[in-house]
Amino acid sequence: MYKSFDETDFKKFGKVYNYKNRSAGYYKHNLTDNAHPESRTWLTKMARLYRSKGTAAEYMHQSFRVCIVQVILLEVVVLLYCMFFSLIVLFHSFVFDFAVVVLKW
Repeated sequence: MYKSFDETDFKKFGKVYNYKNRSAGYYKHNLTDNAHPESRTWLTKMARLYRSKGTAAEYMHQSFRVCIVQVILLEVVVLLYCMFFSLIVLFHSFVFDFAVVVLKW
């Protein structure tokens, strides 16, 4: 079962959960105008079930490898981010030192 909401649903949520004109995050501005949603409960049924040909251990091993790659990529991004800002700081200090030398000259 899946429930979809329209703007009137979010207004009802806001009346219940908003406190002293502070939004609890249950409002979507112009939702009906932009998306044309339906307030409806959708009944679902399973058409097919996918089953892996591998074992659970193989699945866990593959998942672990994906996690390791994601961690390594994140570390590379953080390292590049730190290097970029270090270069900016060095550049600014160089420009400042150069300006001091030129002004003293």
